[in-house]
Amino acid sequence: MPRAATGSAGRGQSSSLFEVAGSRDNNVILMPDSGGTHNFCPFLDTRPGVPAAERYKAVGGSAPGGLFAFVSADGIRWKKLRDKQVITQGAFDSQNVAFWDAARGEYRAYARQFRNGRDIVTCTSKDFLTWTEPVFLNYTPDRTSELYTNQVQPYHRAPHLLVGFPTRYTDRGWTAATAFLPQADFRRLCGTTGEPRLGTAVTDAC
Repeated sequence: MPRAATGSAGRGQSSSLFEVAGSRDNNVILMPDSGGTHNFCPFLDTRPGVPAAERYKAVGGSAPGGLFAFVSADGIRWKKLRDKQVITQGAFDSQNVAFWDAARGEYRAYARQFRNGRDIVTCTSKDFLTWTEPVFLNYTPDRTSELYTNQVQPYHRAPHLLVGFPTRYTDRGWTAATAFLPQADFRRLCGTTGEPRLGTAVTDAC
């Protein structure tokens, strides 16, 4: 079920923007009908000359359809840059990140896609609206595990370097080792729902 997006107003104060369960005493900054609350991922836009009304940007959304582009002056009150998705090729059900790449003078986004399992794609834009065709990342040595979320960001001491901490996804099925994972009984129950991977898959940070 879609959930509302919450923001920094939750730290001891209320945003009061939307009524939820009959009250505006909450920190909700975006409602499910916006189409973007799934994996909503904001960032502070450091592009020189960025309009004050677009100081914060975000991508949000999911498949089918893709990611919407959002802008905000304060990181709390958000609006879409346009009413249709701006990035449409990918599997967007995990966190998708975007940022201003100062070293290359362009916006860059990273999302998940499938290539011999789960993998990561990237695309670029000059205006946050028109994006290039996504391309897969290359690895040296070659990728040996499926990758879920990517967490790519410029390294603050050397912003020309982009550093990622992806989530490695592994599913070997029910093995002798699976019984030693936490909550083994619960995992077996999850595995009876029609998707066995819900009981057997594990993730960790690379």
